[in-house]
Amino acid sequence: MVRFRFLLAGVEGIEPSSGVLETLILPMNYTPIRMLLFYYIVRFKSSIQTKKLKLDNFFVLTLFYLTKIFINDKILVFKGGLFMNLGLKGRVVIVTGAASGIGRQIALAYAKEGATLALADINLDGLKKMKKEIKDVDVYVEKVDVTDAENCAAFVKNVVKKFKKVDVLVNNAGTAKMGDMETFPETTFRAHAELMMYAPVRLTNLCIPHFKKNGWGSVVNIASIFGKQPGGLISYDTIKAADIMITKDYSSYCAPFNVNVNSVCPGPVDTPLWHADGQLGDQLASATGMKRDEAIDWFAKANIPMGRYAKPEEIASAVVFLSSEPAHYITGVALNVDGGMVKSTL
Repeated sequence: MVRFRFLLAGVEGIEPSSGVLETLILPMNYTPIRMLLFYYIVRFKSSIQTKKLKLDNFFVLTLFYLTKIFINDKILVFKGGLFMNLGLKGRVVIVTGAASGIGRQIALAYAKEGATLALADINLDGLKKMKKEIKDVDVYVEKVDVTDAENCAAFVKNVVKKFKKVDVLVNNAGTAKMGDMETFPETTFRAHAELMMYAPVRLTNLCIPHFKKNGWGSVVNIASIFGKQPGGLISYDTIKAADIMITKDYSSYCAPFNVNVNSVCPGPVDTPLWHADGQLGDQLASATGMKRDEAIDWFAKANIPMGRYAKPEEIASAVVFLSSEPAHYITGVALNVDGGMVKSTL
């Protein structure tokens, strides 16, 4: 006999038992699997109630065979269970602004999927630390100023030279600054545009020829919900709105090449952009007369239905999914990951 535990979507009262050999996580929207499992649930009701279910090998093999058929082989079998295959193993993924914050978690999330990483940031020490931390996948790091066109071109060339291709581009590098709109420095506005608007355009253009060669590609731009509704940061809000439209335009342009282009729109995220000295937390504290942590907590409770900032890992999960094979038909989307802040239906 082989013992298994089941985590069944939509079936309450069944909890994982301990000391099992494997775990099966099964999609419950396939009728044959639902019927088969229902039969065994009824048959072994008493066993389930004691959190133990014994199945013969024939049933296990039959269940796996049906699962393989009805999910078109998008299933991985490994120690721990059956999971959807995101198709990212071996894909070469470029992430900008990868040394900290959201970019760091995006890189770590791709590493968990077995992707090959090419990480860019102006913080080379942070990138080197990342490289030491990531195990089991190839990682290339380079100090890159994405506001410099020649620097960007050299970086993409170096990535292709090392890995022979590029499959996914994540335009993440960014910054923000509060300020009075009437006196906000034009030089700062232009610098922000170079970093968060022109850089994604130039990097996307540099990667498109390689996507065409592959016959497959994916671009994810980190925009913001403040590109959809005002957040009080004139340069950031304006540029992130532009990023959403850039995503839309490139999604139409790239679709014939089998390339999808999407943007993820976070609300406030718990990163150094808010907590580091001189950054948004301090700027908010100065505007409200509160201490930094007090101001950050006040803003979250006053504006976010979930009452907290997003974790960087939560943004990373959305990015990885949108660039995966199962999500490849999704293109031109500006996906909110915001704890419910955006109230519009768009």
